[in-house]
Amino acid sequence: MTLTEFKSLSTDHRYIVWLTKAVRIAEYKNLFYIYTLYQVEGFYVQVRTLRFFRGKEKWTAFANEIYLKPYLKKINLTELRHYTLLREQGIMVDPDKKK
Repeated sequence: MTLTEFKSLSTDHRYIVWLTKAVRIAEYKNLFYIYTLYQVEGFYVQVRTLRFFRGKEKWTAFANEIYLKPYLKKINLTELRHYTLLREQGIMVDPDKKK
């Protein structure tokens, strides 16, 4: 499915595609919103929800990588390198598990 095809779908059909094909790849938060980034085949879907009221508020679908910048800024490269080094040494760790 292309971005153009996705945008031409009804809201209900977009939801079904998102539900069945989207892969969650990142999330960031600000004072009011939670932004969650999903990849659907060759494009991305960002879902913005109110932070204290979990209803979906806005969908944005895009293929241009410029919109990935807010997510890329949130990646902790030091921590990522630490886990990579541990894995190279044969030590298995769960990066989501905090000490």
